[in-house]
Amino acid sequence: MVRRADFQTAVDQFSDWRWRLNNLYWITDKSGRRVRFEMNWTQMTFFEEMHYLNVLLKARQLGLTTFIQIFMLDACVFNRDIRAGTIAHTLGDVQTIFRDKIKYPYDNLPDGIRNAVPVVRANQTELLLGNNSSIRVGTSLRSGTDGVATYTTIEVADASIFGPEQEISTYAGPDGLARLSTTSIGSISGNTIIISIPRSTVLPVGSIVRPSVTPDGVHPYGAVIDRVVGGIPQSEKLKFNS
Repeated sequence: MVRRADFQTAVDQFSDWRWRLNNLYWITDKSGRRVRFEMNWTQMTFFEEMHYLNVLLKARQLGLTTFIQIFMLDACVFNRDIRAGTIAHTLGDVQTIFRDKIKYPYDNLPDGIRNAVPVVRANQTELLLGNNSSIRVGTSLRSGTDGVATYTTIEVADASIFGPEQEISTYAGPDGLARLSTTSIGSISGNTIIISIPRSTVLPVGSIVRPSVTPDGVHPYGAVIDRVVGGIPQSEKLKFNS
């Protein structure tokens, strides 16, 4: 029979997000060995100082990709109706991130947790749990993702007002008024903007992306001017000559 003190200790531990992250999840290290995930100094600093809008400077071998996936997986396992997702550059990256940093940690959770929150549907990119929370990785995220996402690409309604090497500003907040960051476009495919990344951005899905002005702070970029000019009938343009 479980003693009341032991039961309360377990309740306290499982209610502590920091404890869960440092004790429940298993990953594979650089040598392919199965090890318990424990936050390093970078991950701990991010966890302690995390805002609901975050911009991370691009860095390698600090474990931030692993941390973010486990952070989102934990949110899905221990909360109902969460939608979380990550956008990666290529399909290969999508499958690797999902397999190694989401599916493997879930599969190695204690049996009691997996029995309480079982997998309803799983494939190479998405995990849907019995509490109606889901986490997925893709080369783009569209409808159905209304929780947390990490972006290296951004889907826009009309990419014709954007151009390569143009700067863009990312906004969020209830009215899209809080500017998160300004970065530059690497390339455009259809209506998908591939960011020229000096950093990755973690922001709520549905955030607003707007073209920024040139460094002088006044003039719009050429792509915007071309769009405006293209939308003016020739008959109206001729009026400027009179």
